[in-house]
Amino acid sequence: MESQLLRLLEETSAALSEADSTESALAQAVTLICRRAGWPVGHVYLPAKDAPGEFISSEFWHLEGPERFDTFRAVTSATRFSPGVGVIGRVLATRAPTWVPDVTSDPQFVRAHVERDIGVRAGVMLPVPVGRDLAGVLEFFSPDAVPPDPALLDAMALVGMQVGVCLARVRAERRVVLEDLASAVSHAVNSPLLAARNALELLEEDLAEGQTSSPFLGIARDELARVAEVMRRLRHIAGACGETAAVHELDQLLSA
Repeated sequence: MESQLLRLLEETSAALSEADSTESALAQAVTLICRRAGWPVGHVYLPAKDAPGEFISSEFWHLEGPERFDTFRAVTSATRFSPGVGVIGRVLATRAPTWVPDVTSDPQFVRAHVERDIGVRAGVMLPVPVGRDLAGVLEFFSPDAVPPDPALLDAMALVGMQVGVCLARVRAERRVVLEDLASAVSHAVNSPLLAARNALELLEEDLAEGQTSSPFLGIARDELARVAEVMRRLRHIAGACGETAAVHELDQLLSA
């Protein structure tokens, strides 16, 4: 058992060292723990964007035999937590990992009381700390009741901390990339605006001299069209799914 836990930590460390996004880090951590611990359900709660302090169900799931857990997934997707509310709220408040031998007999596990049979029994919830904040809560479930295993819980808790370190690194790297992209976006917008302004000034001079036509009108129109296209693509990128997709599309835009 000790060698299996060591392998879990080694594999997680190796996988997270190569993760280049929040999405890949969370997905890999959930999958590795499920496979090494032999638990068929893994999931991540993330901070709600519309309610500071609350955590909501995310798209990150590992399910072995998904149809067995349809009810649990539906209940989870409709549930959100704040510190002190439910078992997830306990983890948020204490920032400590929690092992629940049988969620159906724990009054704080509110999801077990929504439906008669949610398909899971034992559960483990792990905080993902990033500095003073919690970036998420990893949770894992077994269809059977399982007594606490301190060694496994410690190993899983370490994975949660590894994920936090990885997310801090990814955020720092992303911050540098975004700062560079912001500078490039500024140039992509300001350069044609400056050219359009210069063309309009020259157009104004031509009109003042009584000319009825000027090439500078077309130049100004073309440069403003470039600005409009950049803004259109930026609005599209703002709605892109996932930070990796957005950065990739920005890079394409600025290298065009």
